[in-house]
Amino acid sequence: MEEEEMEEEMEEEEEEEEEEEEEEEEEEMEMEMEMEMEMEMEMEMEMEMEMEMEMEMMEMEMEKEKEKEKEKEKEMEEEEMEKEKEKEEEEEEKKEKEKKEMEEKKEENEDAHDPHLHATQAGHVLGGQAVSQLQVGTVGVIIVVIGRRESAVVLREAVDMHSRPSVSVIILGASLHDASVRVRRMHPDLQADQRTGVKVLEC
Repeated sequence: MEEEEMEEEMEEEEEEEEEEEEEEEEEEMEMEMEMEMEMEMEMEMEMEMEMEMEMEMMEMEMEKEKEKEKEKEKEMEEEEMEKEKEKEEEEEEKKEKEKKEMEEKKEENEDAHDPHLHATQAGHVLGGQAVSQLQVGTVGVIIVVIGRRESAVVLREAVDMHSRPSVSVIILGASLHDASVRVRRMHPDLQADQRTGVKVLEC
């Protein structure tokens, strides 16, 4: 009897030990599974963070590209504006030049039809532009009618002509003061009525 009881007890103990071992194994397995799950969660979180960072980087790159495009567009607009401005300035200059040329032609025509240009017993009567057409051998008194915008070359030619033998030059201006001032201004090294002997009269 005693032996049987002993055996039973031993069997019970063994069973208990086995159960305990099984429980421990189960616990270990559960812990391992929990750890694995935690690791998976962490990895997922890391991946999400990486993706977020990549997205942010991409957005930043796109913003930079947009900024560059805006700057480029702005530069192109400025260039276009500069070109337009230059074109307008060129057109203005062209208009001014044409206007000036028309005024000069008009004045030349006015000078050509000046009432003072008539033959006299004193000698030759010329418009300013015709001074250089006189031949070298011209003799007598030459009357040169100076227009409002006569060139310095015409006045110099008239003064130079006065220095020829047997030639006298009379310069007619819009007014005595105007003619004298213009002779001095355009031929500064000479003084009318003093050094050259050229007469300056009022029309």
